[in-house]
Amino acid sequence: MATSSDWSNGYQARAAYYDTVQPNAAPVMMDLSLTVAGIRPPRNGDRFRYVEFGCGSAYNLVLLAALHPEAEFLGVDFMPEHVASARVLIEEAGLVNITVREASFGELLDFPDPEPFDYAALHGVWTWLAPEVQKELVEVLGRWLKPGGIAYFGYAAAAGWAAPEPIRHLFRTIPTLSGAAGYSSARNAVAHWIEAVEPPGVSTMWDLLSSMPDLYLAHDLGAEHGRPVWLSDLQSELAPAKMIFAAPCDLAEQFDMLRFRDKALAFVTEAAKAGWGETARDLASTRSFRADLFSRGAPRLSGAERTRRIRAMTIALWEPMLDDERDVSETRKAFSLASNITREVTETLSSGPMTIEAFVASCKLEDRKALQAALLCVALEQVRVIVPARAEVDQAVARLHGVLRARLRDGSQLPGIASPRLGCPICLKPSDASAFAEPDKAGEDHKAGFARLGV
Repeated sequence: MATSSDWSNGYQARAAYYDTVQPNAAPVMMDLSLTVAGIRPPRNGDRFRYVEFGCGSAYNLVLLAALHPEAEFLGVDFMPEHVASARVLIEEAGLVNITVREASFGELLDFPDPEPFDYAALHGVWTWLAPEVQKELVEVLGRWLKPGGIAYFGYAAAAGWAAPEPIRHLFRTIPTLSGAAGYSSARNAVAHWIEAVEPPGVSTMWDLLSSMPDLYLAHDLGAEHGRPVWLSDLQSELAPAKMIFAAPCDLAEQFDMLRFRDKALAFVTEAAKAGWGETARDLASTRSFRADLFSRGAPRLSGAERTRRIRAMTIALWEPMLDDERDVSETRKAFSLASNITREVTETLSSGPMTIEAFVASCKLEDRKALQAALLCVALEQVRVIVPARAEVDQAVARLHGVLRARLRDGSQLPGIASPRLGCPICLKPSDASAFAEPDKAGEDHKAGFARLGV
């Protein structure tokens, strides 16, 4: 009888992955970051094709499919449990524009190539794969992603893992040595190490990881080949697919002035001039995770077209109402803007949503500064880009949300929902999820927050 090690190639296949929501993997978020970076988004009109490799139970992909009835979605995962769970949710939600296929990346190479995809997404997957499987995935990307297509990669970043890397080693080895089920022995080993040695730069990472369930840690830490990577190394490995780094997906990461101060800003600025800016940004921030966009030949936008596209976007003031929004707001406070900019943006948008074109015309700031102020506030999520309402989207999302509410009442976890007004998935804290499950009992902030999302 075959065991998991016969087919998993070192991946943790003993249990299903922990469902998560990734707003930055949404086409609308990718398009925003690409446009600001001066790169043409792959969509030409409404219809597009989107594939997620290593989709897990396809939770995020299902949210995207509900938000885009006009598009086609494919999820690929090699774990039967993931695929079975995904198909149940798709059927319950009545979605007809999404398919989930059970296959390894090597098996995909034996299938006839499908119609090329505009977008591809891989969240966490790359840094868990054996080197030979990574090469198979690169070949698939080269064959499946259209010229001009964009791939989203979420991956563990080497700079932030330099000090905490022993945590990964302990989670890979302790369960085998102790013979214990789960990761209690590994958790204890890490806690004792930190208490006894007080290694610098480790406690903050462990505070975050220790709160996560074993299902999450099994994949993020327990994969046999799991390793963090540098962007420059990843770019070299993607070169056979003719893919190059396009932009960070998080818009805030395109503005060094929001992230760094004083000597750190000077260090990053000089490194960027010398051609190694992204490495310097990782070193200056010691971040442990990156979400980047890689282009397969996407053309650059002219300055005029970039500006026209940005000015056509509709923006709205976005005070935090949900508890998850408040958490995000707290993390962004370190990136404060000048008070006069914040005041001017708030006053101009207080009358309601408007295009950036209208904002620039109404704002008291000089045009170039007004445009920059709008983008900086979008990057900080003090202002959000909103999309036009569409009845078919509202209906598809409502059906899906009905299923998710029923599941939540039955005891399932709800990491997030779909927002028709933002065009992307939204993360929820447990308190938000409870309010979503029973809207009649929700407080006024939650009710207003969900209504603003189009829920």
